[in-house]
This record gives sequence, structure tokens and C-alpha cells, in this order.
Amino acid sequence: MQCGWKYSGKFALLFSALIILSILIPYTFALISGNVRPLLPLIRQNDSDITQSGICSVALYIIAVIGSIMISVRYVHVSSQNEARNWRLKILNKLGLSIGFVSFIGLIIVAAFPVNIDLGKKELWDPSVLVPPLMGAFFAFFFGALYMLFQTAISLFFYEGNGRIVMIRFILFMACSICFATSTLTTMFGNKKTTSDNIYIQADAMMKYVMEPNVLSSLCEWLMVLFFAVYFLTFVRESESISVAITFRHLITGRRISLASLT
Repeated sequence: MQCGWKYSGKFALLFSALIILSILIPYTFALISGNVRPLLPLIRQNDSDITQSGICSVALYIIAVIGSIMISVRYVHVSSQNEARNWRLKILNKLGLSIGFVSFIGLIIVAAFPVNIDLGKKELWDPSVLVPPLMGAFFAFFFGALYMLFQTAISLFFYEGNGRIVMIRFILFMACSICFATSTLTTMFGNKKTTSDNIYIQADAMMKYVMEPNVLSSLCEWLMVLFFAVYFLTFVRESESISVAITFRHLITGRRISLASLT
């Protein structure tokens, strides 16, 4: 039994779209509810409400699943193209797959431990759930950036005569890495305690928001997610030539059944 879907090979396009939607939808709800300032809020502030947190968590789970499928397909594709059995390419491919899975585990941790704001005590983050999401975000973006680096290196083997796509991927990797480093450093060495005054919209918020210490971190977070999403869009054209069949094998009879053909 076999069935096909014409556009199912575009995992990279779906993955990038989900990344953008996972921050825009909670941000829209947070903005309507008045929970964040209109311009450059921290991304993690967008899911401070229960509804927004639920939407963000579901989106992250879906992204982790789609992303895992995408990097697995990428791994198989690179392995099949390595006809010369280049050991360097083989190592890069395996390391890239492992690092990619670690990155998505980080996303799952972020989704499983949403950040809460205690409005009654006027404190920033509930300390009981502060460490897990921050560690999850670190794993997601740090190992995500490493995955970008390994995939850029792998691209050198396939685009020897066309360095344009390699350069684009390298520039996006560097931009994402710079944003990640800047965001991490500003978070570590910024204000140790941030009150609700610079989370929620105040009367003079639009006049003084640029003076807040977390603005640079906010800008880097948004740019980092954008560069991350754009990077995987560079794989859309490559995915058009990939055909993957999902097959189940009966343990007793050994009969193989193809449930889907992804083209």
C-alpha cells in the first residue's frame, strides 16, 4: 500500500514557517492582552500568560518533531550522496545529526517548563521554573548554531563550483552565532533582578524603552530566531529532489508495507 503527497518533501519550508509562527502568535496574544511592550519584548515574555504559554509549548513540540524528521532526511540524503565514501563527510554528517537532536531536546525542555510571572508578588520569573527553560533555550540555540556550522561545512562538499550558497549559509551562521553570544552575555551581565516595571506596558514605556538594559538582548533574540529560520530556507530547493518512503516491516512474515511516499 502506498500513497503520496506532492509537497511533503518541503520539511525545511514548514520548519521555518513554524519557527516564525511560534513567536508571532504568542506575541500577538500578549500584545492584545497588554502583557508586553509593543516593540522589542523578550521572546520569553510572550508566553508569560497561560494561553500564550500553551500555544508556544504546542508549537515547540511540533517544531521538534518536524525538525527531527527534517534532519533525519538530511542525514540520509547526505549519506546517499557520499558515493566516494569520504570519511570527513561521514563524520560531519553523523555529528550534525547528533547535534541536531540535542538542539531539539532543548526545545522540548523549553516547552515542558514554561516560564511564569508571579503578578501578585510583582517579581519577574517564578524561580522554581527559571533554570530549566533557560538551559533548554541554551541547548536549543547553541547546538542549533553548531548544526548550522556542520551543515555549512557539509555544503562545501556539494557546492565546490558554486560557493554562493555556502557563503550565504556561512553568513547566516555567523549572524546567528553573534546574536546568540550577545544575547547570552547581556543576560548574564545585565540586571540580576528585573521587576515587572520593564515587562508590562507603562504610561511612559514607549519613551524610555530604548534605555532598558534588556533591549539589546531582545533585539538579538528576535534576529537570532529570524536568521535561524532563514538558514533552513536555503534547503528548500535541495528537498525538492529528495524522495523518502516510510516503510513498516512485519516482524513475523517480513512483509514490507509502504505507508507514505514523501517526495
